[in-house]
Amino acid sequence: MDLTCFNWVQLVKKSNLPSNAKLLSFYLATFMNAEHDIAWPSQTRISYETGLSRSTVCKWIDYLVSEDWLIKDSRKHLTMTAGGPQSQNEYTINVPRKVVLELNTLAEGCTTDEQRLSVHRQKDVRQPDTNNNINNNNNKTSEKYSDVDLKTAEFIYGKILKLNPGHKKPNMTTWANNVRLMVSRDGKTHEEIKDLFTWANNHDFWGRNILSPSSLRKQWDKLTIQKGKPKPYVVGGI
Repeated sequence: MDLTCFNWVQLVKKSNLPSNAKLLSFYLATFMNAEHDIAWPSQTRISYETGLSRSTVCKWIDYLVSEDWLIKDSRKHLTMTAGGPQSQNEYTINVPRKVVLELNTLAEGCTTDEQRLSVHRQKDVRQPDTNNNINNNNNKTSEKYSDVDLKTAEFIYGKILKLNPGHKKPNMTTWANNVRLMVSRDGKTHEEIKDLFTWANNHDFWGRNILSPSSLRKQWDKLTIQKGKPKPYVVGGI
């Protein structure tokens, strides 16, 4: 796990979360690394590997989301299985605002450099943005996306609306942040993102399954390979 995820785990350990909530937090953290602070194991897998029933898994994951320890992006990750493609929830680590405030208070009361370093190490985690609207649960990332990120997210939503005019409007903050991650972490350009999404959007299979920047990011390599394949030549075709 990377330092950010490690600190999140330490905060979970010191919290008053119920034991099952902590167990699921520690389990999800095992899927995270220096490149991604997200995880998308299926509920069936979580249940099997933790020994908890599916209903218990659902209950306590929803609890972690409601307490702002996790951000759940519903049905955003597409996995190919023997039974066909299946969509799974995506989970991102987060820190509740009340914990952030407690850490800030502790930092102000530190008297030695060692104490300050200890607190700042704990604070090096994903935090809600409290600068504008402290009650806005949708704004949960400390890094701000750009106007171009947001415009790219809106471009993707516009493409989806052409296929399904009744498609539910997504959380554009989350979408724009996922675009930011593709640019800042994955090294993609906004034009590359729009180009690959346009291709997927026009594809018979992927057009029904790539419905967000998050799913585009997860399937990027597969889509790029398929996009680069020449179309089969049909002899005597009509």
